[in-house]
Amino acid sequence: QTPGQASNAPASRMGNNCCGGGSDTCDFNGKDIQTVTDAHISAASNKSVKVFDFSNNQLQKLPESLGRLKNLTSLNVGMNKLQGLPEALGNLINLEELDANDNKLAKLPETIGKLVKLKKLLLFKNELAQLPDGIGKLASLEELNAFNNKLIKLPQSLGTLPSLTELNVADNKLKTTPSLDGLTALTRLALFANNLVMLPTMKNLVACEKMELYRNQLDTLPDLGNLKNLQELMLTKNRLTALPNNINQFDQLESLEANRNLLTSIPDTIVELPNLTKLMLSENQLSTLPAKLYKLKLTTLDVSSNQLQEFPDGLEKLESLKNLLISNNKIESLPAWLLNAFPLLQRFQLDGNPIKDDQTQLERHKKLEERFKNARFIGIAV
Repeated sequence: QTPGQASNAPASRMGNNCCGGGSDTCDFNGKDIQTVTDAHISAASNKSVKVFDFSNNQLQKLPESLGRLKNLTSLNVGMNKLQGLPEALGNLINLEELDANDNKLAKLPETIGKLVKLKKLLLFKNELAQLPDGIGKLASLEELNAFNNKLIKLPQSLGTLPSLTELNVADNKLKTTPSLDGLTALTRLALFANNLVMLPTMKNLVACEKMELYRNQLDTLPDLGNLKNLQELMLTKNRLTALPNNINQFDQLESLEANRNLLTSIPDTIVELPNLTKLMLSENQLSTLPAKLYKLKLTTLDVSSNQLQEFPDGLEKLESLKNLLISNNKIESLPAWLLNAFPLLQRFQLDGNPIKDDQTQLERHKKLEERFKNARFIGIAV
């Protein structure tokens, strides 16, 4: 059998891992197949196959006869060269999973809206510029991944999917999104690496645990309400000048990443977050930090590349701190308490600060080097 010709052999003679035996699975993964033939469809249809896997082949199109496989619950055609999907896809009324990742899809058939049992739709690494309005009819859909396409807008209907728990439309060309207020079951929202300049209110995303908005062009955040279940908020590389004053209402927040923005201050209310352990604020314009930052149970604090002129008061009370990055600020002196603070510290960076070149400071720096010799310590050049 020569490469590219596997599809010409009768499906019944393609091995037990294909459509043979009593299995409800047809597995043609990685067999260098160029065409899905009537033989493939007939073999699958005769055995009432539920799982049809043609991933990692050389397919450029799928036949309309695919619609005959009404018992299918899973269809995997990922990692091929497909430029489209057949209209007959809508006949697969029992389909629960559709994986068409890593193809050349430029559009989807509107009939995809008929797949009312569909739970997982994987479309990442394609060339889609838009999604059909029929997406909004997929009431059972739990996961939609359209990462790394060419999406310039999303259909309004997308924001009404009642079962959706994960939405990934990152690495596209979106400038905004439609209202997402209907996504009350959503736990992960991935919008990073787009061209977002504004977002609609997200206060109804009450189940959201992870929100990824980094690498966009946002200068303000949308109304986030009080997202009681939010655990990770990722805002790095935007144009934000402020964080929400009501950030203390995000009771479950564990990680806040807001590096590379235009922040000049941090709301004092941040110290009321009982679960916050990771606070990343590098490459902003901060000259001060909240006075009672020590109330937090931080393990990681990154305030490097800001405008700090001294170690913030009370910082020594952060006894859980394992990573402290305070490089490239305007700090001129090392406080004496540094020699005994941070019993758990594993990483300490303070290089790039204009520490005074006097005996007291040089001695303190030498003692710090000795104290943290087993940690990742990057001090000043002496």
